Amino acid sequence: MDPRQAVERRDGLEDSLRLGDLEFEIAGRQIRQSRGITQIAGDDHDFEEVNHTHLLNRQSEIVEIKYKTNPQLELPIAELSFTDYTELHRAKEELKEALGQSDFTPGLYDLLESSYTSEDNYVSAFSKFMAKITENSGLVFFSPGDKEAKKMALPFFKQIIERQEELHKIVTATNSAIQKQGYHVQVEKPDNATFMFYNLEGRKPILREGDNFKVGDRLFTKDELIGCLEKHPHRFSPDVMTRPVLQSFLFPVLSQKGGPAEIAYLAQINPIFEFFNLAPPFHKPRATATLLEKRFEKLMKEFDIGFTELSSDIEQIINRVLAKSFPQDIEEQTKELRNEIKEKIKKFSDQSLKFDPSLEKFADQITGKIDFQLNAFEEKLFSSHKKKSQETKDKIYRLRNALYPARKFQERTLNINYFIARYGFQIIDFIYDALDSEETAHQVIRLSEYKN
Repeated sequence: MDPRQAVERRDGLEDSLRLGDLEFEIAGRQIRQSRGITQIAGDDHDFEEVNHTHLLNRQSEIVEIKYKTNPQLELPIAELSFTDYTELHRAKEELKEALGQSDFTPGLYDLLESSYTSEDNYVSAFSKFMAKITENSGLVFFSPGDKEAKKMALPFFKQIIERQEELHKIVTATNSAIQKQGYHVQVEKPDNATFMFYNLEGRKPILREGDNFKVGDRLFTKDELIGCLEKHPHRFSPDVMTRPVLQSFLFPVLSQKGGPAEIAYLAQINPIFEFFNLAPPFHKPRATATLLEKRFEKLMKEFDIGFTELSSDIEQIINRVLAKSFPQDIEEQTKELRNEIKEKIKKFSDQSLKFDPSLEKFADQITGKIDFQLNAFEEKLFSSHKKKSQETKDKIYRLRNALYPARKFQERTLNINYFIARYGFQIIDFIYDALDSEETAHQVIRLSEYKN
């Protein structure tokens, strides 16, 4: 690709962003000083993935906040608006109930009210909110669902339709090479996939049907499908195989941070970049981190619990912690009693068996029953200790909820609003400065170092 074309395309896209919705006007003003572009998955149609989020309430319990009104059609997220005002209001109130009130919540709740309105869709609401809380970072938020951007992507989609045979040969050869090396294919696609979607009464995959194309129950010739593309480019979108390539087509990408799943299928996708005469971006793993609040840091020190230990069986952790606090004198007295009883029973049995050796089996049974009852007594004693230690148990559960909620990394579960409600909007700048974006190991950011 001619570098001049890339510059022209980028400049044109900047103009188109200014013509879009509010989030793109924000992006248009920032794009010349941007430190990076964050692409929102606005073309995705997985409603169940975006209609909910999770917070910790004031009792450090995990709470799900969900917008429960389902769309009538399987549409891209960028086309789904919060049309049910009553349901949207209920979800906001549920969020406020979970987070409660603090010095920082009035500003947070005002921003949520102005961002998530019944006139907004999932992309515009998210973009307005994120643009505000990251306003000092220079980030630009872009949705591939923007109609002006789709016009610029028209040549890209047209090539996919016109050069299906070539594209499939490349994908097939790449998958075969990966499998011959002993690896599995990360993304499985049917042989008749075109790697594109068409929003035709719902977002549907475009499939090859001989020399024609099929979308749902409708059949198109190649010329008919290209005609639809030229007339309504905003209705077309890439699938998982072509999305990263379209990203580079619109924005020449030098480097991209990706999660484990994204990076895993790059071996399949990189040859597609060459197919479009584009340079594959240099991929690096995104930084991953856990925010450790001061109160939970103290708990970890008090109970000697390591961060990685929280991913294991929580009951084992509780038992270990409670075992350390079990009164040593009681435990020692129990052991002494057990040994003393065993010793006396053995002495008595030995003397008795001299008198009548046939009682040996009966003596063994008696010894076993006494030992069983002693074990039962010791277990009941420890169980009683556990009940009396409920406060300690609750603290450990709260610790696990905060640092490893639902046995997942915190960043995969908890919404940032939990931390904003407790520490204010400035916590975003603190995280930005504390996070090492080049570090590949999981990082723990201690909020005890945060000075508001």
